Amino acid sequence: SLLVSCLCSPIAWAEMPATVKHQSAMHAPVISPTGQSHETLTAAHSGINSKIPEPFWSAQQNKQADYEAKMLKGIKENPDEKSNYINLANLYLANNKTKKAIGAYQEAIIHDNTNAKLFAGLSIAYLHQSKYAMAKAMAEQAMELDPEMKQAKKIKEYILAKEEIIAKASENKATMPQDSTHMKTTH
Repeated sequence: SLLVSCLCSPIAWAEMPATVKHQSAMHAPVISPTGQSHETLTAAHSGINSKIPEPFWSAQQNKQADYEAKMLKGIKENPDEKSNYINLANLYLANNKTKKAIGAYQEAIIHDNTNAKLFAGLSIAYLHQSKYAMAKAMAEQAMELDPEMKQAKKIKEYILAKEEIIAKASENKATMPQDSTHMKTTH
């Protein structure tokens, strides 16, 4: 009871002998500002007996990692099955892993070079890396394979507009003075 009253009173705690403070700290549960004990928080962080749900992004990342592993295993077990390459490439692109997406799309195209969607996906991956010439070439290949593919047309239009903006910016930069020491100032 002395221990409880001392723990509740900051003045009593301050006046308590150090040996009593040490012993009470060793045996009293540590309570967080949210009212959870240290053990509960430790269990929550380690995932053991936790009633606190895992964050959504973590579960989603785990699902994606499992899906990636499944596709890689499928490729290893059956290297001629094109759907695993396609699914892996799409997964990488959807998760903004463009370097991996480019490699996976290239592998998928090796297994299915008539699929316009693969060339369109590869075009988008190149676009994300600002490789406009490659992106345009892949969009054009997609349009050649499927002239009705609206996505490939939109990608190509976007790239052409982007190239025009870059060209104008380059022209403006060329006409601007590069060295401020040639400019005269008057006071």
